[in-house]
Amino acid sequence: DIYPNVTNKIIAKIDNQIISSFELKNKIKMILFFSKQEINQSNVDKVKTIALRALVNSKLKENEIINRNILIENNLKLVNYLKSIYANFNTNEEGFKRLFIQNDIDFDLYLNEVKHEIAWQNLIYRIYKDKVVVNEKEIIDELNNFIQSQRNLEKFELAEIIILGVNESENKKNIEEVLNQIQIEGFNDTAIKFSQSSTAF
Repeated sequence: DIYPNVTNKIIAKIDNQIISSFELKNKIKMILFFSKQEINQSNVDKVKTIALRALVNSKLKENEIINRNILIENNLKLVNYLKSIYANFNTNEEGFKRLFIQNDIDFDLYLNEVKHEIAWQNLIYRIYKDKVVVNEKEIIDELNNFIQSQRNLEKFELAEIIILGVNESENKKNIEEVLNQIQIEGFNDTAIKFSQSSTAF
């Protein structure tokens, strides 16, 4: 058993939010599930820090959502996102829930994360929507000019790793961890692992 004698206890506190050992265990399994990695001790050790950091970020967002009274609802964006996730696993909602049960992952915790992430995105949009000016015609013209200037277009699959930290020291530590993982597992697998969570919209 890779979780010997685990009891549910508080392992971190962020303002009035807590992170329990059960949540951390669940998040680790969720990361491994979405990145299609086997749940074994080696992989658990690799993603443990990533999982905890993801939970901390999630709790910080949740606090801000609560403080600003952002409504969390079952909107179209949530429905469409979940449908895309189900499709990625060639199943529907019930089939996806069965996969979670088979892998001993709590679906309600996952759904809660997704809802909070969507609420967070709505909050960011509300704050910055009036500060962003987009000239759609200029964008279309630029794209058309670029396409016309290219005779042979190559298709690339792109991935990115976004690293969030609360200070320069943490950012440096996170970057070093990502670089080490890239050397061990390659960029693609590392990008999948570090960008997981419910946040990959």
